[in-house]
Amino acid sequence: MNLIMHGIDYQRFTVFNDDTLIHDNFYENGKPVLFDVQVENPPYSAQNTASDEAYLDDPRYRAAGCLAPSTKADLAFVESIVYHMADDGRAAILLPHGALFRGGTELEIRKYLIERLNVVDAIIGLPANMFHGTGIPVCVLLLKKNRNGHSGNILFVDAAGCFVKEGKNNTLRACDIKRIVDCVRNRADIPCFSRKVALSEIQENGYNLNIPRYVEAPDTAEPWDVYSLIEGGLPDAEVAALRPYFDAFPGLKEELFEHRGHAYGLRGDARHIVWDNEAVKSYVNGYDGIVSSLKTSATRALIDGMDSVTEDTEDVLANELFDDLEDVSFVDRYDAYQRLDDAWQEIASDVDVIKTEGIGSVRVYEPNMVLKKKQKSKELVEEQDGWIGRIIPLELVQETYLAEDLKELKELNASCETAQTELDEALEALTDEDKQFEFDGNGIWDTDEDKGEDKLNVKGLNAVVKGLNRSYGRLDGFDEDSTEYRIVTLHQARASLSTAKRNRTKALKLIEPKTMSVMDGLSDDECVRLLERKWIDPYINGIAPLARNAVDELVRKVESLQDKYAVTGMEEANEISALETELSNTLGKLHGSETDEAGCAMWADFLRGE
Repeated sequence: MNLIMHGIDYQRFTVFNDDTLIHDNFYENGKPVLFDVQVENPPYSAQNTASDEAYLDDPRYRAAGCLAPSTKADLAFVESIVYHMADDGRAAILLPHGALFRGGTELEIRKYLIERLNVVDAIIGLPANMFHGTGIPVCVLLLKKNRNGHSGNILFVDAAGCFVKEGKNNTLRACDIKRIVDCVRNRADIPCFSRKVALSEIQENGYNLNIPRYVEAPDTAEPWDVYSLIEGGLPDAEVAALRPYFDAFPGLKEELFEHRGHAYGLRGDARHIVWDNEAVKSYVNGYDGIVSSLKTSATRALIDGMDSVTEDTEDVLANELFDDLEDVSFVDRYDAYQRLDDAWQEIASDVDVIKTEGIGSVRVYEPNMVLKKKQKSKELVEEQDGWIGRIIPLELVQETYLAEDLKELKELNASCETAQTELDEALEALTDEDKQFEFDGNGIWDTDEDKGEDKLNVKGLNAVVKGLNRSYGRLDGFDEDSTEYRIVTLHQARASLSTAKRNRTKALKLIEPKTMSVMDGLSDDECVRLLERKWIDPYINGIAPLARNAVDELVRKVESLQDKYAVTGMEEANEISALETELSNTLGKLHGSETDEAGCAMWADFLRGE
């Protein structure tokens, strides 16, 4: 099922329902089948069914001279993979980290894989909580029969921090995957991320492959300078940590700081000083020029060359992005790439439709069918909820051609959100006594423990408010702490929300036919311009602020440093001393029993240091 879901035709794979550790099914004519590429995600730390000594006759395990332990089959799966590797074969296996450093026979197997076969090419540590059913972090063990000149080392990659949280799980983004893949392809040494480790060092460490042993974790501890805490000023060492910025922006350090003996002082408002620096302005302007060039290239490739767009087009744009940003300080190229990939997901899907149906598909709109639950039967039924564009979102058409109508609709949406917030607050303000309130036999709340009901009785609320109005002749003037006031406020909030929703529905009914009329009348050139807004703008708008964000990050660091040492230890000591004196004097004015006054006097003496 997994293979079919990934688009692999059933005629291209063979599936065995068997225990691969004890039954090797990959044989043809009495010889093992050798694979160029193998990918495996075995059950982590499963029981090793091939742990009996008799399995030392199995050629997959015989060469290592020992068997994986009965309680941990991880490396037994690895041995099986290695046995079926072709002369130029490659393999990727997901394993728990324990397989990298546990002792006993697992150490001997690692020694066999590293020293005798030399097939361990790289080890990649992945984030925790990536897979359903287990929250443990795992690693990817990359194996190669032909190490292509890298036989003297193993690459270790610590990608545990490369993820975004989605729901309960951590997920690798496109930029995370590219960062890891580029690192492995280039076998790059990147501080706190990756390192090539000589086999001799691994041998010295007893074939322990634990990633933290070789890749140093970043130092996240915040430094504190004791002298500056007492006397004030910004420590030399913490100002020096900003040196990459000062190297990139000549003159900025002198404009920001003045040296005051043991430390630095800030000359003025950090934001104004930084953004007024000529080198900073030049940096941002230069980046804007690069973004403009990238927009031109993307437009040429995707809009002018729409008929030639393929899945390789993203790689072409990505390579140009990386080349243009290579020398741009403080902008993470992989962060920029994520913006491109986010846009590409829409582009690739749209291009497939346009190539099949033509540019006219941009004009197509369809009923937006959604599943809704019937109130009584709870049955799910499919119903239409407005309209959606086949390719172009209706809102994009409205932004382009119906701006005033869209502005009015957004204002009505905001009114609905405000009214909903007011209703939620009114409900939250109700007390238990309010919920029990009755007027002329009508109550505002239904509570039925047997049915599990605990909800507002709308009919009862309307009747209570009607009765209050009839009895008092008005609905204002109630004390704000009264039950009547809270009930009337709740009723008014419901009425406001109902009115706001009605107005929004009317506006939707007006703007939808206008939008469809506009789409019906779009020329081919107008369709292309809408595609440009949908495809190019999200990408360019995503990367455009990255240089400014980098400058703002510098401002934040300087302001944070200033705030950190803003109050000196001497000032705090003086404030404490003044408070102690004030408290001591106050204690001397207190009167009570003889023992109480004696106790206050002792406390006052203590505060005065006597």
